[in-house]
Amino acid sequence: MKRLILFTANDCENCNNIKQMLDEISAAYEQVGMERNLNTCLVYGVRTAPTLLMLDEHNEEVKRLEGEVLTSSDLTIWLNKTP
Repeated sequence: MKRLILFTANDCENCNNIKQMLDEISAAYEQVGMERNLNTCLVYGVRTAPTLLMLDEHNEEVKRLEGEVLTSSDLTIWLNKTP
């Protein structure tokens, strides 16, 4: 089973936009606040918010999306595209 993790930062408008899009398309995801989870950010090499990671069943990164997502259809395409 693949996992989707959204790394966010306080006062990040793009983070809020992606969260709203994920909720609209009913995508299951975990949210990680970067300020309180620096070690997790280091493990996955996350340096910018928002960052969306897809992990495989072994917690290996399958694909990554950093920065702004323009539309929920763009996000849906990214989620469904085979890496």
